[in-house]
Amino acid sequence: ELTQMRTDAATKVETAWAHLNTVLGTMTHDRYLLTSSLVAERKLDDALSVWINSAINHRPDLKEIRLQKQIAAQNVKKAHGAHLPHVKITGKYEINTEDFDDSADNYTLSAGVRLNLFSGMRLSAAESEARALLAAVRAREYQAILGIRLETENAFQQAKSALTSIGVSKVAVVQATETLRIISNRYKNGLVTIVALLDAEVALQQAKMNHFSRLHDFKVAMVRLMLSAGTIENQVSFLL
Repeated sequence: ELTQMRTDAATKVETAWAHLNTVLGTMTHDRYLLTSSLVAERKLDDALSVWINSAINHRPDLKEIRLQKQIAAQNVKKAHGAHLPHVKITGKYEINTEDFDDSADNYTLSAGVRLNLFSGMRLSAAESEARALLAAVRAREYQAILGIRLETENAFQQAKSALTSIGVSKVAVVQATETLRIISNRYKNGLVTIVALLDAEVALQQAKMNHFSRLHDFKVAMVRLMLSAGTIENQVSFLL
């Protein structure tokens, strides 16, 4: 059984390396030195509201929608301005002499006003279209905020649950270690069989595997939380 577990673990390791190379965009079978330790060196010190506010302020997809909203608002002002009168003032100054004195200066000042009396509803339709586009962008922004809040809260709860599971699995390892110590002493004194000793060793091994699995889940949950909050670029030291 242990041999089969070792074989399965080796297969999972090779598969993990293949996935990593695929994510990195390499066609080779490279191996890397993983320097980060599998420990929960970070805790959820910030409240959920802090993570949500960070997501609202830093998510690049939301920033893009807000930029589109600004452009749509400017287009509405531009379309509305087409209804307003256009005033044009021009001035011209000429010197019609070779002596460059003031005797032959020519001044011209003109002003013009253009007023659109009727455009066949073309301008009104353009303004209505611009306002409709602005309303659509605002609705998309609202839906994006709702989705980001839900995504961030979901990632936060997963990280919180994973952190709690780490504490539980750590206690399980301590208990399994103590159980193995007691069983080993009893086995040395001939009070239990080799089967009981092997069962205790397997239980400790399983407890350690569960603990490492919970640590992995917490790492992944924290990365997802930082990605949801739009702050993953500021946490490079945590990831490496």
